Amino acid sequence: MKQIIILIMMLGLIGCATRWTKTDKALLTMNGVLMTIDMLQTADIYQHEEYYEINPVIDFGVGKFGTGFIPFYFAGSFGLRYLIADQLKSWRPWFLTGTAAVTAGLVIHNNSIGLKIGF
Repeated sequence: MKQIIILIMMLGLIGCATRWTKTDKALLTMNGVLMTIDMLQTADIYQHEEYYEINPVIDFGVGKFGTGFIPFYFAGSFGLRYLIADQLKSWRPWFLTGTAAVTAGLVIHNNSIGLKIGF
């Protein structure tokens, strides 16, 4: 399953390779890496009773479909970031920097409370 997510992220990068600047591609890659870490930390939440997920979409999806929902949620979120960034050429660096900063904050917070990268 993790290979599918990586493949989807790489396909997004291939799609923007000719039109995006190197900075834009680096920011998209950073978003993908941070989202993958966040996804794996989210998987760790469901392996421990002392933690709970605060994102209601993920919590509903896992309750309805099981933890297999998590990779699809993050792949969709990454795809949405790519599509928005692709349409907002002049705002692309700001958008990708902002989304990376928010995700980095989540990853740092998750790590500070003891979440690990769950497989």
